[in-house]
Amino acid sequence: MTAALLTGAFLAACAASSFFSGFETGFYTVNRLRLRSRSARGERHARTLLRLERDAPGTLSAILVGNNLANFTITSLGVLAAHAWGLGERAAELLATAVLGPFLFFAGELLPKSLARAAAETLTYTAAPWMAAVRLALWPLAVPLGWFTQGIARLAGVPRKDRPGAAGRATLDAVLLEGAGVGLLTPRQQE
Repeated sequence: MTAALLTGAFLAACAASSFFSGFETGFYTVNRLRLRSRSARGERHARTLLRLERDAPGTLSAILVGNNLANFTITSLGVLAAHAWGLGERAAELLATAVLGPFLFFAGELLPKSLARAAAETLTYTAAPWMAAVRLALWPLAVPLGWFTQGIARLAGVPRKDRPGAAGRATLDAVLLEGAGVGLLTPRQQE
């Protein structure tokens, strides 16, 4: 593998890791009431994000699969690069862990999550079409993972309303409270 190809693959995997981590935080942070309002007004990215939100377990499964694939790729490429520099197998793995662990924590988790939380209403809407495309590409891996999660929740005796993806009374109350907090509901509607 040439140095340019190795570097390009490494940078692409780093970008993917950052994308998935940031989108996950933005996905949880976006104001749901504002999302529905923007979607109802016909905003294309809002409609895409709302479709992703309506199948939150499938979207989150795709995020987790994508992020794990990206992080595995980063680590594998780090070990390959260390081997190319002449390090033995143990030294290459140790160096990759010592260097890439902190790097992934900062560049693949802390930084993108902080940015996504600070600018969720901008970044998450912008990234929604990309996430929809990735979700479709990862469908063969993510959907069975979602089914597995639902099955484990069922076997564990988790009531249907409390399982991942279930929207019950508590979810509705939280959305209404959020809407009142940001001024989307009139005083009469808040009663």
